[in-house]
Amino acid sequence: MTLLPTVPKEFMFDMTLSTSIRVTATSEAEARSMLKEALDCADTNFGAWPNGDPILGEASMIGKPTLVEVDGEFPPPSIEFLSRAALQEDDGEID
Repeated sequence: MTLLPTVPKEFMFDMTLSTSIRVTATSEAEARSMLKEALDCADTNFGAWPNGDPILGEASMIGKPTLVEVDGEFPPPSIEFLSRAALQEDDGEID
């Protein structure tokens, strides 16, 4: 009996990743606009598989990114953050 060689298949997965991206802009609004434009089905490269082939993908931004730093400093809490914190005090969770 002759065994046929196993033919590799390509599997595509859809997932949510967490990332941080630094943007240089004149305002937070401009930075958010730049992110939205750049991450509309952007090509990504996550390094290489063990055989040396590149780990390629596409990325799109879902929802509104959270501002966590400005010029290396933590920004003051936003109204959105303060509202979520108030909700946490009410029900013990942040949505």
